[in-house]
Amino acid sequence: MPDSQKISAFILAGGSGERFWPWSRTHLPKHLLRLFSEKTLLEETLERFTLALPHAKTRILTNHLQIPKIHQHCPQIPTQRLIGEPAKRDTAPAAALATAIAIADGGPDQIVILSPADARIQPTEAFITDIRKLADAAATHHGIHTLGIPPTYPATAFGYLELGAPVDEKTFALNKFVEKPDQSHAQEFLNSGRFLWNAGIFAWQAGYFLKEAKRQQPALAHFIENFPSAPQLQQKYIQDNFPTLPKISVDYAICENASALYTTKASFQWDDVGTWDALPKHLGTDADKNTTLGHCYLLDTTATITASQGRLIATLGVKDLVIIESPDAILVASRDKIHDLKKLVAKLPENIK
Repeated sequence: MPDSQKISAFILAGGSGERFWPWSRTHLPKHLLRLFSEKTLLEETLERFTLALPHAKTRILTNHLQIPKIHQHCPQIPTQRLIGEPAKRDTAPAAALATAIAIADGGPDQIVILSPADARIQPTEAFITDIRKLADAAATHHGIHTLGIPPTYPATAFGYLELGAPVDEKTFALNKFVEKPDQSHAQEFLNSGRFLWNAGIFAWQAGYFLKEAKRQQPALAHFIENFPSAPQLQQKYIQDNFPTLPKISVDYAICENASALYTTKASFQWDDVGTWDALPKHLGTDADKNTTLGHCYLLDTTATITASQGRLIATLGVKDLVIIESPDAILVASRDKIHDLKKLVAKLPENIK
């Protein structure tokens, strides 16, 4: 692995609060929830990176409105490493910002690692090994690198990565990115053994990303090349220029058509914790397939998820529901509709989102 001082790790923590409403809100998104331990998902992610890359320059990229809350939850991160994005512009501008900061900080040979803040990853020891392998691969083979997750079931909620030929004992060529498939294609991918889940964890040499941006996304390249090296000038530059960048994912903007694509196969268990329906996998179920979190009492209830932040939830004679209590709102949903929660939140008054 390269000297970790030559690695710039960026945790993407700019999500909104839609998928875990009513616990998550605009000002308190999923990555700031304590779902599985006394630590938030962001704290767990930050701890993993600190253990894996103790001397790396780890930063958090987030919506500027979330900085006070993140500082409250992660006081160990110096405020200058909390980077506020002044507008929602998706992951390609975030990747360009990360690359620009890395170049300003250490030059074009810096290895940039980009990771979401809100995935559930276990065990930590396997993540440490794999993220170091990813950094080593990115330093050895210039290109866009991903950390792919071996699928355990035919998921239709994730993108996939098609493996190519092995490059060395750790690294594979990546044939292509595949969008979220339907059920039959997901089953084919699982059966073939040639596909991995796309976890959104990337690595690249900063200079390589800039080269690809010049070829594919000139606006991103211009942003990187003009990024000031003086730290005291950077926030104003971000404030003035970041909102003008195209709103597009890094997969579409750069990765899918990059000249060199690679993947490192992960050995840890991974879940993006996309909806309330993810809780049973991590919190377990009772004999009637119910999952509870907080103050709940269930009778004659089957396959129901209940989570309370204070008041008692009591159920009688129901099944296949999701019931979530918060101080100012209660969600009751059919379990097979919980993936449409964002549609409901979009119709709610602004003061309750």
